[in-house]
Amino acid sequence: MNPTTEDLALARDLLRTCLRPASMADLIGDDDNLAHAGVDSLATIELITRCEDILGRDLTDEESTALDSVTAVARLLATGPRGQGN
Repeated sequence: MNPTTEDLALARDLLRTCLRPASMADLIGDDDNLAHAGVDSLATIELITRCEDILGRDLTDEESTALDSVTAVARLLATGPRGQGN
């Protein structure tokens, strides 16, 4: 499933809240590897926690490790309540 523009915007907003400085999120392309772009483990944990909050459930280990790009985060968010039309 390809993420929508709305899902990508939400994913980027979430990433922005996890990064210091937040403007770093604007330098990362949708398909750039987050770790290679300088996103550290603390920011990644914050991102996972925020995704869990939005989805209303814990992420599986596989889902957590798959969050390696803005697109991957958006794709995951699309599976949640917003993606299901709720």
